[in-house]
Amino acid sequence: MKQTKYLLLTVLALTFMAGIACGEAGPKPTPTPIVVIDANLRSMLDLVESNKIAAEEKYKEKWVKFSGNISDGSIKEDKFDLLPPRSDMFQMSGAECKLTDEEKSKVIGLRSGQKVTVKGQIKSISTTFVTSFKIEKCQILSGN
Repeated sequence: MKQTKYLLLTVLALTFMAGIACGEAGPKPTPTPIVVIDANLRSMLDLVESNKIAAEEKYKEKWVKFSGNISDGSIKEDKFDLLPPRSDMFQMSGAECKLTDEEKSKVIGLRSGQKVTVKGQIKSISTTFVTSFKIEKCQILSGN
């Protein structure tokens, strides 16, 4: 009789522990996919010039993918500036691309004037002196 009690208590304890373990390992929520806007840097800048509020509504905090040319002298350890393709030598407005930690090693292969395609999240739009999209979590997709 004593052995039956111990056996029953052991089975109940194991069942209880299994229930707790299963409860913690329940179904994982499905991650929300990131929507990336396939954009054009020149069009983005034009929208800011014509209506900054509309540009912020369309782009701020959104993920974008676009191509641009690396601005002369802008390559730093963790960021670089992009200008729209086919810009003249007086073009100053563009985007600042702040790289993720994983992307920093790619800076070595970059050159001024090089065309690259990037993806990142627009954190702000500055219009002080020149228009600049501040892009964080920037990834280099091609051109490196």
